[in-house]
Amino acid sequence: MITVRKLRLIPIESKDIELNKVYKFIDREQYNQYKAMNLCMSLLQTNLTLKNYNSGAELKLSKQIESLESKIVKAIAKKENAKTQDAISKQDSIIDSYKEEIEKLRIEYNQAGITRSDIDKKFNAMYIKDLYTVVQSQVNLQVKDNMSLITQRVKKDFTTALKNGMARGERSLTTYKRDYPLMVRGRDLKFYYDGEDVYLKWIKGIVFKVVIGRKDKNYKELQHTLHEVIVNQDLEVDKRSYKICDSSMGFVFNKLILNLTLDIKTTNKNEFKEGRVVGVDLGINIPAYVSLNDVSYIKRALGSEDRLIDTAMQMKYRLRRLQKEVSYAKSGKGRSKKTKALEVLRDKEANFRKTFQHKISKDIIEFAKQNNAGQINLELLSLKDSKNSFILQNWGYYQLQQMIEYKAEREGIEVKYVDPYHTSQTCSECGHYEEGQRETQEKFTCKSCGFSANADYNASRNIAMSTKYISSKEDSEYYKLKKLEIEKNENITKE
Repeated sequence: MITVRKLRLIPIESKDIELNKVYKFIDREQYNQYKAMNLCMSLLQTNLTLKNYNSGAELKLSKQIESLESKIVKAIAKKENAKTQDAISKQDSIIDSYKEEIEKLRIEYNQAGITRSDIDKKFNAMYIKDLYTVVQSQVNLQVKDNMSLITQRVKKDFTTALKNGMARGERSLTTYKRDYPLMVRGRDLKFYYDGEDVYLKWIKGIVFKVVIGRKDKNYKELQHTLHEVIVNQDLEVDKRSYKICDSSMGFVFNKLILNLTLDIKTTNKNEFKEGRVVGVDLGINIPAYVSLNDVSYIKRALGSEDRLIDTAMQMKYRLRRLQKEVSYAKSGKGRSKKTKALEVLRDKEANFRKTFQHKISKDIIEFAKQNNAGQINLELLSLKDSKNSFILQNWGYYQLQQMIEYKAEREGIEVKYVDPYHTSQTCSECGHYEEGQRETQEKFTCKSCGFSANADYNASRNIAMSTKYISSKEDSEYYKLKKLEIEKNENITKE
């Protein structure tokens, strides 16, 4: 089980180490990491562009070829209507000249494609294959070992962005902020006791005192976790039940916080009922509705619609107002205060969203555990986008999906994605599909068997019973039908 614990760190001053130098070192490395990550992402995006997109020259030549082909069609029509041999010969001559021109343009088009391909190969060989060295030459990281962490993180984020539709223009390129937490190697973190206090030895002889937190919060749990970490550090790697993974640290309201990532061995004691699946439907009226595939009366509505929408709208209103005030304030302390207030509000909005996501994902997993379900069905993310953009904009479906996945994994529950096509318009009782069966946002009534229920419940039940598992947008029945329709229309236009 992978889990994260937040620990406050206070640097310990010594003869060789000054406090200011520790803070400056971390801040400087954080800045270098920020530059390196954005540079990596830019290089990967450039490589993708060279590989997958036609150049301006290719597009221009392609349009010229299409224009000439259209002229040939018109010339053939004129030839068929011609009444004299001279007119027919004239059109034949025009058609031949167009064909010769098309042949020349096709040669140019192919050559332009070869040139782009050659540039792509050279770029890949020079910059992508040895991304580590290229970025290291441009950014002077003090901890050279961190460069591999940076390239791994960026490549993973880039792959995720591609999977979620970046290449199709459905999401923007990932950019990293200046305050992105500094990634640190797990092997560089060494915890130890000094009396009853816990200390952390890091690189370059830097030592921190670990502040566990308030005793009325999760003090005991953190104390136990750190004790296990310290005890396990002296064991052989394969015998450790608590392993320190690559983690991160950063400043939160001027406090240095370590996001300690741990791999904790767990024994899965959940006993699942064979074939039982939980279906999850995300909506507006009810943030998440869950039900089972094999028992119709076990269901639950999760989250508060009023809290989700009202808080999201209030945050957005306050953000817009502050952004206007910042734009009007030209300089001085007034602008500085308003800019700081804007950053604080953005952090509050992000924290609310994250807390809400944690609560919903936790409740989904608990519902599955309570009902002995070994599988959770979700609608595919990118298709959910087209179905309900409000949900995505206001509480981050990407993050919620990741939370459900990792929380399910540590409980031994499998997460699968299904095709959402017709899930809201199909009857979960008899399977009848017909447009208009979802009468309102809240009510569903089957026009065949008369079954009536909450619309979100009906959709979640269909999701739970679905076996139409897909991994990409193009696998959906909706997109397959749409593609056939487009091809049919293109054929009609050509005819």
